[in-house]
Amino acid sequence: MEFRRLFHAAVLMVFDYLAFFLSFKVGTWLFTRWVTVPPIDHREYVIFPLIIFLFFLFNGLYTRKLGLWEEMRRLYRGLIAAHVIIFLFFMFTGFPIGLSFMLAGVCLAATLIVFPVERDLVQRLLYFTGICRERVIIVGEKKDVLEVYRTLKGEPHLCFDIVGFVMIGDNPSRVLEGVPVIGHLDQLERAVQEKGVNTVIIATPPYSRERISALYAEVSKLVRNILVVPPLRGFAILNAQLYPLFFRNFLLVHHQNRLKDPLSVFLKELGDRIFALLLLPVLLPIMAIIYVLIKLDSRGPAIYTHERVGKHGKIFKVYKFRTMYPNADQLLQEILARDPKAREEWNRHYKLKNDPRVTRIGRFLRKTSLDELPQIFNILKGEMSFVGPRPVLVQELEEYYRENTKFYIQVKPGITGLWQVSGRNKTDYPTRVFLDSWYVLNWSLWLDFMIILKTFKVILLMEGAY
Repeated sequence: MEFRRLFHAAVLMVFDYLAFFLSFKVGTWLFTRWVTVPPIDHREYVIFPLIIFLFFLFNGLYTRKLGLWEEMRRLYRGLIAAHVIIFLFFMFTGFPIGLSFMLAGVCLAATLIVFPVERDLVQRLLYFTGICRERVIIVGEKKDVLEVYRTLKGEPHLCFDIVGFVMIGDNPSRVLEGVPVIGHLDQLERAVQEKGVNTVIIATPPYSRERISALYAEVSKLVRNILVVPPLRGFAILNAQLYPLFFRNFLLVHHQNRLKDPLSVFLKELGDRIFALLLLPVLLPIMAIIYVLIKLDSRGPAIYTHERVGKHGKIFKVYKFRTMYPNADQLLQEILARDPKAREEWNRHYKLKNDPRVTRIGRFLRKTSLDELPQIFNILKGEMSFVGPRPVLVQELEEYYRENTKFYIQVKPGITGLWQVSGRNKTDYPTRVFLDSWYVLNWSLWLDFMIILKTFKVILLMEGAY
């Protein structure tokens, strides 16, 4: 087990060095095309990687199992800190301050692109080749072990190989989603020995403290590594920190509510406006072409406005390119009246997959999400953000959000958000509500950044749009 972890760390270090070498070469080459600099000593190819390795080690990037986005967060933090030291190194070895800052900045920009790609590819390669997989058994009730299993399947960076389930409670199945059901808790010891397992994950529903303690004691006699999935649904976890109190058998979970941090909120607002202004000269010609195409395709206005609910429950008009025929509302009522399946689909998603109301150019605009480009003016007006919950109607809040409305109205709606990068129209409405509430509870600038990165992928692959 220890050899596997050391080998995993060694492989990551080798590829991290190659990523540094590539990004540093590219960064300095680009910089020297425009600026004359003193010759760069080959010592930098030893000293700078060591600085990066130390910061990565400090951030647990060689010693801890991390999910993709947590790994990226620590990766960026380590790279930025390391390049502060690199900037000082340049400055104290004869480079002018301005030149040192620019050179370190260019190299940092290159590493922020190269390192995440390298890390993701290497971690996935290690997982899919099975080189560094850790054999794991999940213990719990059926619905809980399945939830944990489905979650871990989407996190190959953790390198967990789920080899079986040990059930608590009745379960007649011998296999669940391709994973063997080994038996009940009294068969865990045999399963651990037969499967060569040294890690067990305990999926705990809201049991009593005594029952969880007894279950933990039972598992701790058999394996070295125990992971407990606590029942924290509905709590914010992304900005949480753990505070164990020694000799008290007590654990505090500290949640940082970023929405109450004036600086974070100000930076989000400022970033929205600046980014919108920078994008406007690029988007205006594209929007002009789309405007003309819509007018040529069907009669009616090219820009569609509709009332939505914003921050603090304020009603505003959202701008979109028109993708439907002008008499769309009348057509919808006729379709829902004569087609029960369409009515069921509408009630579930508030959309129709094969919607006869959508124009030819409208289908393309929806598939590529270009119909939402005019919302950049909602951002400039301060009504929307680039990232946030999907803007909804008043009746949607009343019918579906209900008690979760209190989360929705805490932030501005967004052009993109968790719903758009989590399956979009393939998700049912309760899932949308859960994603919007989860986003508000866990909001941070880092979460917005990650959603924006995932949005590019969704748009390029046209995932879940219709």
